[in-house]
Amino acid sequence: MKPISGTWNLPATYNKAADRIKDYYFEHIDELNPSKLSHFLQRIRVCYGPHWEKELHLALLPMVDETWELWNEYKDGNFSSAEEKKRNGLREAEGEGSEVKNLFPGVKAYSSKWAIDHLPEFAWEQGFGDVQNDYSIIKRLGMLKDLRQSGDIKRWLSDGWASRWKWLLDNPTVIVSHPVHTVNYLYYGLESGFVKGKEFEKCESQLIQMIHTQYKGKLNDDMIFNNYIYAWTHMIIGASGYYVKFLPEYNQRYGNIIDILTKNKDRIFSISDDITAEVGLCFVICKIPHQVNMYRDEMLKRINSKSGIVESDGADGDINLLEHTNMITIMLLNGLKYMRGYLNEDKQRLMYFKLFEEYKNFEQ
Repeated sequence: MKPISGTWNLPATYNKAADRIKDYYFEHIDELNPSKLSHFLQRIRVCYGPHWEKELHLALLPMVDETWELWNEYKDGNFSSAEEKKRNGLREAEGEGSEVKNLFPGVKAYSSKWAIDHLPEFAWEQGFGDVQNDYSIIKRLGMLKDLRQSGDIKRWLSDGWASRWKWLLDNPTVIVSHPVHTVNYLYYGLESGFVKGKEFEKCESQLIQMIHTQYKGKLNDDMIFNNYIYAWTHMIIGASGYYVKFLPEYNQRYGNIIDILTKNKDRIFSISDDITAEVGLCFVICKIPHQVNMYRDEMLKRINSKSGIVESDGADGDINLLEHTNMITIMLLNGLKYMRGYLNEDKQRLMYFKLFEEYKNFEQ
């Protein structure tokens, strides 16, 4: 399969930089934890083609069983261990340094106390979102038939989607502390068919209003500004189907978001490497070449000449902490050449069955 032609016939400088980051991560692939490996491989294929499907499926096979187990933990309200884990995680986030927090989308700095005070309902709601997240990825990869009780999980998610969306609307401050979680909830619901058509458009308008209202008067704080920008970038990413389609006609619905990102370029550059790369990626999705190239040139400056990757302050060279930033940088520099290059569901299924025995043999 050939890459998408046209706008993204890139200068060798961008291609070489993207390839060097990719090569570095494959040289250190065994050091990535399962979550980061999954994130890396899901996105590498939209840059370098569907022949990466094998590595992706091997990495995601454990997610099938884990999703079933997570659903069992939440469906009957038996989530005491998850609640405690969430509580400890929020306390840990509250105590981390701001440099590390700035590396990640959806940092929790400003609602740690709020979320702890609202447990167990917060643990329940976020757990519901976690199951939906995994379900959406498994569905996208054509692996639903291998998810135990997938029909029951789908019904549970579908029946509960509207009430959980209402919970988010009733607790709007969560968009300040968990922007990615909140935005993804809507778009994963769209992907999975739990919300559609006019109802989706209504929910999307509610989300936009939530972002404007909850961040109003708070943007002088860099951390809150960081989360504000992540909320907008994930709306663009979600609208693309999570790297399935470009949005060249973005002005019809997302023009105001692009205006916000464009007007805040200097501040975005000053906040973190991660947010800089992600905003640039949104311009790739919307096919705005002059903006894309400004962000590409900026990220080229931030690549370490010795290692060939972006080594952000606060990560101490940790390949897992740096994975998100470097993967998004690859996507920005590469231009998502194979974004429409997904294998169809039948081919994915055949590949899955071939790999399943490999995985089970490896586990033994």
